[in-house]
Amino acid sequence: MQGYFRKRVRPLSIELNEDPATIRHADELFEALTDAFTRKMKSHLMLLKGTKYGKSSGGLKTAVDGDCWEVSELHGSVRDGFNFILKRVE
Repeated sequence: MQGYFRKRVRPLSIELNEDPATIRHADELFEALTDAFTRKMKSHLMLLKGTKYGKSSGGLKTAVDGDCWEVSELHGSVRDGFNFILKRVE
């Protein structure tokens, strides 16, 4: 079963007048992706829609893929923007 998930994150920094919480969330994502990429970790893909500061009026919405995924590509930085590709492996 083949599958790919691609994502591009625009450049984020205080100098670009971005919200500190947005930068912090991007830093956390980039750190997790870097760790998973360098250690070739397999993980489950979970998509989450909510808000940065609590629950939205409709509640949180999530979807989880039961297969395993690996970060196959990771380029860039939070400050310059980054992109990554997840590949389904099992």
